[in-house]
Amino acid sequence: MIVRLHNLSARPPTLKDAVAVAELLKTCEREEVENTTLTEISEEEIRRVWHTPHFHLPTDAWVIATRNGQLVGYADIRSDMVGHYNALLHVHPDYRGRGIGTLLIWLLEERARHHLATLKIEQRVGLYITASSNNLRACTLLEREGYRRVRSFWRVLIDVHEMHSSQIASNGKVCLDMVVDAQQRVAHVEQSAAIYSTCQYAVYEKELRAGCEAVAEALTREPLTV
Repeated sequence: MIVRLHNLSARPPTLKDAVAVAELLKTCEREEVENTTLTEISEEEIRRVWHTPHFHLPTDAWVIATRNGQLVGYADIRSDMVGHYNALLHVHPDYRGRGIGTLLIWLLEERARHHLATLKIEQRVGLYITASSNNLRACTLLEREGYRRVRSFWRVLIDVHEMHSSQIASNGKVCLDMVVDAQQRVAHVEQSAAIYSTCQYAVYEKELRAGCEAVAEALTREPLTV
């Protein structure tokens, strides 16, 4: 497969891109979670991640930009233990289906394999990418690229400012009953819909190995064109 991204460019981000990256992530999450953001996405949070020890911005993150400079894709890779890599990948809703996600996945895998040279032969390396279950295009792409779904989780955002005082216990804790329908991939909290937002996420894993297997897999891929 050859990925051609017409009128787009791929490059490492700079510190000046933190605002645009944060806005891109918010846009993607709002589109996937009923116009709501469930995570703390801000310029400060992006910069905090970029300054994490062992994270090297020029080699561990990428942005996809249009000719006018708009960022429409972002990915980064982080390691929290030897042989375990967590990747973040987002593509602007208006630019999905153009090969951006495929390119970013390949860049993530290339970076992960770079670390294989420092590990023992046949050392197992797991690359993990989390996608919203509402983003069926992303889930399909990951499965097509050889990732398998290893677990799922729900993220719930509760706006306590919208809750009635009687719903909050004297110790400050909130108790909500959640009914989960795994087949329909939906969750319902038995309270007013105005106080909560939910989204199911799927965690995908691809196992990479050092040695001949990694070389053989790399040789089967055709060049990327940006």
